[in-house]
Amino acid sequence: MKTFIIYPDKARALGNVMNNNSNVLDMVEVNSNVIPLLDEEHPITPEEGNQYCPPMTVDYDNLQFPIFQMNVLGSLYDTSLTLDVSANALYVGDGVTITATLRDNNGNLLDGAIAFKCGNDCITNGNNTGNNDVYASTTNGVVSFNYSFDSMGEYTITARSVATNRYHSSESFEEISVSKKPVNIWINNVSDSGNDGSIADADTGYNNVGGSDSYVGSNTEYNDEIQFKVQLVNHNDQPITGLSYSITLDDQLFDTGTSTANGEIYTISNLDSGEHTLTVYFPGNNMYASRTETIGAYNGSQLEVYVSYETTDLLNAASQLYTGVLEVDVYYKTNPVAGLPITVIIGNIDISDTTNSSGSVVISGWPLGKGTHSVVVNTSATNQFTATTTTTTVTVP
Repeated sequence: MKTFIIYPDKARALGNVMNNNSNVLDMVEVNSNVIPLLDEEHPITPEEGNQYCPPMTVDYDNLQFPIFQMNVLGSLYDTSLTLDVSANALYVGDGVTITATLRDNNGNLLDGAIAFKCGNDCITNGNNTGNNDVYASTTNGVVSFNYSFDSMGEYTITARSVATNRYHSSESFEEISVSKKPVNIWINNVSDSGNDGSIADADTGYNNVGGSDSYVGSNTEYNDEIQFKVQLVNHNDQPITGLSYSITLDDQLFDTGTSTANGEIYTISNLDSGEHTLTVYFPGNNMYASRTETIGAYNGSQLEVYVSYETTDLLNAASQLYTGVLEVDVYYKTNPVAGLPITVIIGNIDISDTTNSSGSVVISGWPLGKGTHSVVVNTSATNQFTATTTTTTVTVP
């Protein structure tokens, strides 16, 4: 409830009951009750004994005039203000719409002036004016404008309407969280199209993948060049350009680049055989969050291993134990591989040897009983060949 003090004027007889101490405009079209102010510090006790407080008065030309108090009924002039920020997930640099709606106590749209703040900064009409307050006028009770945030953080958006001669001020606020934009890194396996020398996606399913189950160069041979493409995209899978990133191969810096709309292609040469780790790292900036993507890089020629066993003598007829010749042959395509260390395991027995000039390891006198036996052959990795494990069976009839 808002209170005004009414002072009588010398010209009271002319109907002007206000003087310069009061504001007539404050009382236009208001609902109020008017009561005299009582002088509670100087009570009067009549002869009858009932004490009362006389009205407070002011002296005009040696005449005492009462002073009245006007109590404006505040609830009739209350206003409500609602605030809305258009997006639920806010990212740095994204534009959002901030809307405020002003109503009177009956819910009717009300014209007025509203100031908007983000923390301590005024942002009315989408312009940050710092501590300088700016007000926007409603149109049919509504003010709306676009705004964007240049850094991540937790923010409080506040809208406050300006009090008028008739309506009180009201305020509304909304807590919002602004995050850096997420970045996804795509590492694509690529291959030569074979027609015009251009590079085309090999459609190997390695887009935006990570972990040891995904590789680039999974079909390459030793000394082949491995090509891959790096592309940075947003949360809607749209390319992002101009972001700097680094590439490491087995934890060593391999190259650096800047994201482009179509992605950048890189070539790995002279890679030792076997599995390798390829990592692309974007460190982040004031708008985008950092991101790391790691996949495997694989290189090496695959070997083919053949195992045979031929019995030569019967050692024990009762137990049907034989001796024979176990032969392991190692090939790359159709060529025997000489000088390759291998290990042969049958049951609890294992023998290590090196392939001869024919790509073979021949072991005579290996005892085996009648039946089927599992044979495991492990080949060692070299700069050219990938380590392999081959499991097969041999049968003694």
